[in-house]
Amino acid sequence: MTNAGIEKKDVRKSESRTKKNILLVGTDSERTELITKISEEVGLTVFYFPILEDLKIDRDFGIVYSELDISQFEILARKFSAGKRSPSFILGLDNPDTKTIVKAVRLGALDCINVNETSPKEIKETLRHIKENWELDLLQDNLETERFNKIQGDLDWNSFRKDLIRKDLQTKSAYLISNIRTSLSQGSGFGALVSAIGLIRKKAKQNGSYYEVPATLIDLLVSNAETANRIIEIFNEMDYFIHNAQIKEEYSISQIHNLFRKEIQNVYELARFKKLHIKICEDKYVSSRAIVGIHEESFKKAVEELLLNAIKFSEPETTIYVLFTLKKRKLLISVLNSPKTEGGTKKGIPNEESEFVFQPFARLTKYVHEDIPTLDYGLGLPLVEKIVSNHEGKISTFNVTSFLDEVEETMVLMEMDLPISQKV
Repeated sequence: MTNAGIEKKDVRKSESRTKKNILLVGTDSERTELITKISEEVGLTVFYFPILEDLKIDRDFGIVYSELDISQFEILARKFSAGKRSPSFILGLDNPDTKTIVKAVRLGALDCINVNETSPKEIKETLRHIKENWELDLLQDNLETERFNKIQGDLDWNSFRKDLIRKDLQTKSAYLISNIRTSLSQGSGFGALVSAIGLIRKKAKQNGSYYEVPATLIDLLVSNAETANRIIEIFNEMDYFIHNAQIKEEYSISQIHNLFRKEIQNVYELARFKKLHIKICEDKYVSSRAIVGIHEESFKKAVEELLLNAIKFSEPETTIYVLFTLKKRKLLISVLNSPKTEGGTKKGIPNEESEFVFQPFARLTKYVHEDIPTLDYGLGLPLVEKIVSNHEGKISTFNVTSFLDEVEETMVLMEMDLPISQKV
């Protein structure tokens, strides 16, 4: 890593800690105790100055909460104006009027609260909301850095040459055959279908021109035949997406954002069962005129598969993030998860495997996840790739270093790159 890269990593670590600092200014002892307790429950580190004149800004803060009058608040805001990043200001006022609130917002207040009416629960929700937005913003910053580094790496001939050496086609072919064998022999589907037929042959009793077979075995046979048929249907879908263009409708960024929200709701119970949270960024492009051609039915299927893939391979008690980034000519939709380690494999997706995972039957582990309501045959991501390609887009994956916590963490990014046009 270059010195610049090390310096940027240190800066990002510093910023992640900064965003967890909250400064209290001008609150009395009772309010200070209350806000401190709420802040610590949210996960913030509290610093306190009772008098504005004594304030020393010897560190950076993510939130500044004050209960000053409007003239003192103006002085407070100016003290932070020279900093690189302005904190989120919350101003507590005693029965505020509209004129005071408007002035406070113009001076930089993110929110104003009535100290006589706002409940501790509402304050807690406000602080949690700001903190969550920080986390999403920080991930956005991380992604921009990682994208830049990836482009530089792709342009680096030595890196490219090493990847070529690693990509031994004979090894990959053997790896793929092993994956197909694992996929078909474990769990429901073709493997269980063969087993069911074997049991029927053993248990069946001939009665004239008919065979008597236990009903449970017939149920098992039918169930696995349906699963095997679903695999064939997926291949049919993939073949259709490859050879047929689909009629698409114009979708705004907000409409696509809402579509993601609905799909997240559909997998909410499964995520909760797996002890996972899913957070999506705010709809910050609501006023954008950018549009994307979307075939709703197939696109929803791609979104569902991406979310299920993240749920399947995430460490319990972690968070899956969905981020939207609008560039000049494209919309980037990013799904990030904290990967778990299975069977001694490295955490995340190795760089040399980043394209391989979009091939049918490709798997980085030999574990089958039958608790996830998707066909666990290494077909989900290939189906997503075909759907995104049919939308004239691209999908890619690589590891991202996150600094949301004190210890840096490897996250896996699945990112859609969709072309946009401007609505007249």
